[in-house]
Amino acid sequence: MTEPARTPVTVIGLGSMGRALAEAYVRAGHPTTVWNRTPSKGAPLVALGARQARTVDEAVAASPLVIACLTTFESTVEALVPATATIGGRTLVTLNSGSPAGARAMADWALGHGARYLGGAVKNVPSAVGAEDTLLYYGGDRGDYGDPASSVDLFLAGAAHDMAFAEEAGLDVAWHRPFHDLLRRAVDAGHGGHSISALTEVLRSPARPA
Repeated sequence: MTEPARTPVTVIGLGSMGRALAEAYVRAGHPTTVWNRTPSKGAPLVALGARQARTVDEAVAASPLVIACLTTFESTVEALVPATATIGGRTLVTLNSGSPAGARAMADWALGHGARYLGGAVKNVPSAVGAEDTLLYYGGDRGDYGDPASSVDLFLAGAAHDMAFAEEAGLDVAWHRPFHDLLRRAVDAGHGGHSISALTEVLRSPARPA
């Protein structure tokens, strides 16, 4: 039986995290196109099987899914301006830091050029990308990412990961444990598939004695 074709992916920005993301996609069998202002950063990925685009416009045109892993929302827009004619109809995922206002402006820019938009952040070091326990937060229109793990489930996974890491480092997790317990109660109450706002329902119900 033939395996279904993997979605082609473009990765814009080949810093340490961008390279790790692109490598994970290549190794998973996705046709992967990469672009970076400094072309030499793409050489190791090309050796693995990625295709290096000469321009950002060519890179965006190559795939229905475009992942931009740059420093800020502003640098992402600056890099993508030459691709405004081709980004329409594609899903743009940005993975960078910034303010809520910056994320809204980024979403407005993407939607204004006909793209679908998801904003997110990777909560791990580059060497962990591709592992089963790698945590990634993202948000946007639900129709743009199908049916992935819910907000409550994602927060629980993140809280568990952070608490385990802190305990391993010998840090005090007293401040962290109540939040983790609240998320666990939400999932146990059947809210794992709901938005994080479901926590209000849990807060209205007293915790059962252990």
